[in-house]
Formats: sequence, C-alpha cells, structure tokens
Amino acid sequence: MLAEAEDFRRGRALGNDPGTLGRLDRPSADQLVDEIARRRRAVAHPLFLASFTFFLLTLLALAYLPDLVAYRVYGAFNVAYLLALTQFVATFVVAAVYARWAQVSIDPLTAEACEILGRPAAEART
Repeated sequence: MLAEAEDFRRGRALGNDPGTLGRLDRPSADQLVDEIARRRRAVAHPLFLASFTFFLLTLLALAYLPDLVAYRVYGAFNVAYLLALTQFVATFVVAAVYARWAQVSIDPLTAEACEILGRPAAEART
C-alpha cells in the first residue's frame, strides 16, 4: 500500500509515464482527494457488504432455522447467543481493519493534500 501511495505521488496512478515530459511531480489537492475517495470506496464497500451479508444471514438463520439456533452450546448458551455475540465481534473487526488500513493508505495522502493547501494535517482533523 505504501508503494501504491508512492506511485501516486510520482504521477503513475494518474496514467502518466514517469519517463515522459507530462509527468506530474506533485499531484494537485483535487487529484489527491479523488484518489482518497477512490481508495476509500475500494475498501469500505466490500467491508460493508461482507458485514451486512453476515448480518442478513444471521437474521435468516434466526427466522428460518429455529432448531439449529436453539442448539445448546454450553449450559443455557445456545447458537442464537453465539450468532448475536459474533455480530459485536464482526463490528469491532471491521472497525479495526478499516482504521489500520486508513492509517497506512489514506492518512499519508490526506497529509499531502493538507500540505498542498497550506495548512497542517493536524488542523484538518478538527
């Protein structure tokens, strides 16, 4: 991912060959914002679809497979409780994956866009 960010800074992600005269040494803030949005969509949409699909499958299992979800795993703890608890786990996993990914892939481009616009990156967060 860092190599991808470096390629973008060198103008390769914009369809420019680094050996040509049209090479961009530094993309504009608009180009960086477009790249940030593209990268975010490329990760956020699949994460959302996966977690939403898991949620719907859980609802379908609870609605149409009552014998399966009533199966006791330990004491009064059954498969329905297990499915409900995994929803919380899935939420935190998605949040952690996205936060780590954004830190590596989005934050450097955001800092560069803020630098181009002439304000510190920390100021942009507030």
